Amino acid sequence: MRRHLALFALALALLLPAVAPAQLTLSLSTFGGSGADGAVLSGTTWVGNLTQNAGSLTVGGTAGNDNGWGASGLTLNAATMGYVAITARRDAGNLAPSLFVQFVDANVHTQVFSVSTSLFSTSAFTTVYVPIGTWDSEFLPTQISSWSIGGGNVGSTTFHLTLDELAFTTTTAAVPEPAATALLAALGAVAVATLRRRRLRP
Repeated sequence: MRRHLALFALALALLLPAVAPAQLTLSLSTFGGSGADGAVLSGTTWVGNLTQNAGSLTVGGTAGNDNGWGASGLTLNAATMGYVAITARRDAGNLAPSLFVQFVDANVHTQVFSVSTSLFSTSAFTTVYVPIGTWDSEFLPTQISSWSIGGGNVGSTTFHLTLDELAFTTTTAAVPEPAATALLAALGAVAVATLRRRRLRP
């Protein structure tokens, strides 16, 4: 009995650090195309090359690697955020090497984050966490007024991605490994069964 409980306690102590602290999220867009969710930017190669899905946006056709989707007139405070989280899928025909997100503050200073498009799966949505680190000295993360997303260039390279969500987060979404969770459940079941057997003894 004591041996089982000690084993259970040890497993619990080892697994608890794997549970992430509470993740705070500031969602920027689920690419629904309404209000603060953003809209296609006029004058970009994305105009006429977007397919609105249920909860995502496919950039295809002759869309190039410029920033073709964004939102303005905002008052966002991202000072406490640690990551830019981008959920997307890389689609057939994509030649753009990078995905860029640009933020503009109330004083028209910019902050740009980029990630390789190779990090996004071609078969399912992938969330990539881009560390913010230290904001540029002139940029005001407490007064973000607009953002845009795309290939960050002049639109000369084919950009084919399906965008699912753009957000700020305080942490990455770390969770216990499935095998570790299963082990914890099994040890818990052993401890409960042992206690029941002891109670049934005369």
